[in-house]
Order: sequence, then C-alpha cells, then structure tokens
Amino acid sequence: APTRRVTPTFLFCYGDSLTSGQASIAPPDKSPGPYPYSVYLEWELNYLIDPESTLAPHHKQAPPTVVHHLGIPGWTAENMLNNLNEEHKGLCSVVYRTPVSLLIILVGKNDIHRLTPSDDASKASVILSQITELHKAALECSMDDEKKDFAKGKLHTLALGIPGSLFQDHVPVAAKVAAEVNSGLKSFAESFPGGKMHYIDFPIPYVNGVGGDGDGSWNEDGIHMTKKGYDRLAKQLAPKVKDILDGMDSD
Repeated sequence: APTRRVTPTFLFCYGDSLTSGQASIAPPDKSPGPYPYSVYLEWELNYLIDPESTLAPHHKQAPPTVVHHLGIPGWTAENMLNNLNEEHKGLCSVVYRTPVSLLIILVGKNDIHRLTPSDDASKASVILSQITELHKAALECSMDDEKKDFAKGKLHTLALGIPGSLFQDHVPVAAKVAAEVNSGLKSFAESFPGGKMHYIDFPIPYVNGVGGDGDGSWNEDGIHMTKKGYDRLAKQLAPKVKDILDGMDSD
C-alpha cells in the first residue's frame, strides 16, 4: 500500500526565471507562461507517493507533498546572497515563513550569461562559492530563533545543476565554467556534514530548438524552457526528489 504522510511535506523551489517558469520573451502570439516546474513536481511527487491523492484533488485530506516556489528573473547567486533577508524575495525570509523540509535551489544561468569570451575558467570558483554560500545560509537560517515552526533545524537543501544554453553553445568558456560549477556542487554536496545538502544534475540537456532540431523542451530564446520542458523537468526530478525525501524520513 502507498505510504501516506500524516502531515504534508513542504518543498520550496527557489531560483531565477527558470524557477518562475518563464517560457518565452517572444511575440505575443506565444504565451510567456509562467509554467513553474514546482506545479508539475507537486503532482508527480504525489502520484509517486499516493496515486489516489492526484485522482481526487477535491478530497478533504491534504496531499502528501506541497511544493511552493519563488523565482526572481535576472537574479544571480550574488544577488541572492546580497538579499538573504529581503522581506519578500530573500532566501532566509522564505525559510523563516515556510515550514519547508526540502529547499530546491536552481541558480547560475544568469551568472554564466554575464561572462564574456575574454573571461577564463577561474570564474567558476567565484560562482561555485556564491552558490554553496547560499545553501549554507539557508541551513543556518533554518536554525535561527525566527524559525518557529515544526521544521526548525530539519531543513535539507538540493542544488540543481546549471543547465545548458545557446550562449554556452557559442561561448566555450561559459560551458566550461558551468561544467566546473556543477562538478564542484556535486562534490560539495557529497561531503556536506550531516548529509543535509544534495545535488542533482539538470536532467534536460539543452538542444537548440530553432529550425526544429530540438525536442520541444527549450524556447527559441536559447535560455528558457517551454511548457513541455518544465513538465519534463518535473517528471525527471520527481523520482530523485522522492528518494531524497524517503532518506530524510528515515533519519
């Protein structure tokens, strides 16, 4: 029989426009969304945990998993670090006001897109440091006295790797920096004390969709996903996220 959690497990997806679900900056005949992957992820997780919870959304019992999100278009890891306690957008503000158990952070594409062809791969260490500091800050904030709900001190974080993009296809140093940041995030998570940080490679490879070459997951702007892409992202993430949640339950 499927395992139903007594109280919902709350997840929070935090990041830039890929988290807000921006789909297009194209002409008005193409819907810009948003299509946040968190909406699809909630459905996919609940189906994996208890299929009945997705078949009867009108049922009075709360779903096993609730997923919220906040995506701030244009923000880099540095922006997020500099605004940890900003009332509406700050990462620590999110942690304080939400009974979140797993915080999923997707950031880095804007950092990568601010590189120039004259930059070198040493930029990777700067971006990596900023993203890891974000995770450490979130975990520290979860221990603060301002965190008054039942989830105090129980937070885990999940870093999603920086996805590919058209820019990385054309600027080799950008692709190299992104790969080094992702590798560094994976290593950092694997060695993080207490197993409270996790890492998953971004599961949807970037394929240029212009001219019909792609699979329909990526928008023509070369950086955002389509509705189909965000849905695919959630489907790919859900089993891996469930494994993390199951591991947290067994702690």
